[in-house]
Amino acid sequence: MTQIMLVGEQDLWLSGLVQIMSHQRKLNVVGQGGYESIGARMSRGERPQILIIDLTHAFGRGLGMVERVRRTCPRVNIIGLVLATNQPALRRLIELGVRGLITPDTQECEFIELVMRVAREEYALTGSLAQALATCQLPGQASDFSSLTTREMEVALSLLEGKRMPLIARELKVSPKTVATYKYRIYEKLDVDTEVALLKLAIRSGLVDLNQIDSQPGLFEALA
Repeated sequence: MTQIMLVGEQDLWLSGLVQIMSHQRKLNVVGQGGYESIGARMSRGERPQILIIDLTHAFGRGLGMVERVRRTCPRVNIIGLVLATNQPALRRLIELGVRGLITPDTQECEFIELVMRVAREEYALTGSLAQALATCQLPGQASDFSSLTTREMEVALSLLEGKRMPLIARELKVSPKTVATYKYRIYEKLDVDTEVALLKLAIRSGLVDLNQIDSQPGLFEALA
């Protein structure tokens, strides 16, 4: 039986996936919760075969967790829930070794089939994501953000989510001075000098979807 853990900040989404998988004899959900609780369980030695991470919200933290799990638990297969429009994020997740990618509108039967394929250590994407990933791999489609390291991407995404540096420092368990250093490197690599310029570049690169304006209004106030 495939052991599965789910990570995310949206309890309703987690509960929905648990309900879907509860009808599958070969799938067993052994844990669900936020980044801190699941991260703590894995640090104590728990190793699910599959880890499903919601990357549609707080993507910066999710990206960091993906990298840490791939580094410390290489045998754990990761499935990410993402937005199809976020092409730079898709590229980075594949580079990090994520095996499966789904979107919020993935149908139940397709989701189950994808989980089963990842359990066999195959790579699996929903149709819309396969097309989006193919597009971002075309010549001339490389994102400005591809030059960032994963930790720099994590900080950049946290800034784009409207978080202040003290909060980012607490979430990443580093000092505010370290976050300031990352911010300086990000600005230097991307040739921007303000958060507004960073946001505009992120929108042009597809890293931020304009549809997020309803879910994260504070992020877009500077563009008004």
